[in-house]
Amino acid sequence: MLKKIWKRLVYIEPGNIYPETFQEELDRQCYTIAFACGFIGFFAWIPYIPIDRIINPHIYIMPYLRLGLSTVCLIMLVIFFMPRFKNQGIIIINIGVAYLFVATGIITAISGAETSYVGGYILVIMLSVIVPLPKLHTYASLGVSLLTFFSICYISDTKFHT
Repeated sequence: MLKKIWKRLVYIEPGNIYPETFQEELDRQCYTIAFACGFIGFFAWIPYIPIDRIINPHIYIMPYLRLGLSTVCLIMLVIFFMPRFKNQGIIIINIGVAYLFVATGIITAISGAETSYVGGYILVIMLSVIVPLPKLHTYASLGVSLLTFFSICYISDTKFHT
């Protein structure tokens, strides 16, 4: 059992060390980090729930968005342990990145673009540089996130101060 899990975590196909195409290489890289991302992401936002209740007690949706990341990461881990199919690594990481980008944009916008939340949003955006996804996937998630952020800020008439 442990040997089987170890093989899934390490992901080395015998006789085929280097993938033939760039897309296959990206999938291999995504699959390699998928378990760690899902495991870390499951616990990443849980400590922020009590902090959000102190800073913004009137925003009731924030804890649900934070717990949503744990749910999405659990889904990522379930997909990770399913039988391997084409582009599974890219799909797993794309699910997590898309939710992380959009949820962080929403959380930052509904907080009124407070400095601490904007700092976290910028950190999440900067993390997109190290994720081995195809550019189109990263740009699409980033675009939806920024569109959501600025739309909520516009609707709620958020004032940005320098």
